[in-house]
Amino acid sequence: MNTTLTPLEPPVGKAREVLAVVEQHNLATGFPATNRDVSTVMGYASTATAHRHLQSLKRRGLVVQRGKQGYVAAELEYRVAA
Repeated sequence: MNTTLTPLEPPVGKAREVLAVVEQHNLATGFPATNRDVSTVMGYASTATAHRHLQSLKRRGLVVQRGKQGYVAAELEYRVAA
């Protein structure tokens, strides 16, 4: 089984849900979504779980990290405040 993920593979399961949360947050607020934002919406007890999902999406090129500000969906990167 090939476990290497490429940006062309669409996210599935929780990864898709986390990406949707990031996109919705970006569009609703105009700001990057933080680990805490994602963990609150997803109902995670720890921000570490959100961080793990966000890092996976980042490696696949689906989200962009804006330093300590948070994460922006790659397709919305230029529409969200810096």
